Amino acid sequence: MGEELVTVATSYNIVEAEFLRNHLEDEGFEVYLADENIVGSYNLLANAVGGIKIRVPSREAQDAMRFVDDLRNAEIVEEDLEEIDSGYGVCEKCESRDISPYREGFGLKGVLLFLGIPLMKPRRKLICNDCGFERFEK
Repeated sequence: MGEELVTVATSYNIVEAEFLRNHLEDEGFEVYLADENIVGSYNLLANAVGGIKIRVPSREAQDAMRFVDDLRNAEIVEEDLEEIDSGYGVCEKCESRDISPYREGFGLKGVLLFLGIPLMKPRRKLICNDCGFERFEK
């Protein structure tokens, strides 16, 4: 008969459960997920079934619990990331590349476009996420 499985963690989110399983498997643990299909198909039943149980063989349980605790309590360190380039050019004011598009409400023009009456193409406003400078797309 096979070795008894022990629940080392429980998650109500399938993404977190898969994350934990992948990291445990990378560390060499033999991992099984229980109730992942029911929670993945119908998330409202997660509480009823007690969530997704991450299980390992009893001989690996203590090490796996310690690893999951360390993983869940890990400190997130932000490193110097490359500057964001959204593809909308450079801000004229602060020279940042973190620019987001914003399309204003169309009002009557939007209704006419929806009905298939061709009008001028709406202009897209671009907003710098660093300094707030606004300009229209060329």
